[in-house]
Amino acid sequence: MTFFKGSRYAKVGEVETTDAQGRIVRYKRTRFIEAPSVAGTHVVTDSDRLDRLAFDAYGDVEGWWLIADLNTAMRPAGILDESGRVILIPDAEP
Repeated sequence: MTFFKGSRYAKVGEVETTDAQGRIVRYKRTRFIEAPSVAGTHVVTDSDRLDRLAFDAYGDVEGWWLIADLNTAMRPAGILDESGRVILIPDAEP
């Protein structure tokens, strides 16, 4: 399986198994989230979007998932639902 270089799944190992029909099935292992260090905080406003916050923090809109992971978001956009909420902004991945 191929994921782009900045993907949260790029460093996750793969597993290969054979199903009952003899077909090879490949899949990613479970991705366990390691807690990164916190670079700062952000007070949510009505106009916020995760991609924009990621661009401001990392210079890359693809880093939105770093913010979602640190804030333990099951539904990433949900961390921006409440204006005035303080969310954590992690350091960029090494």
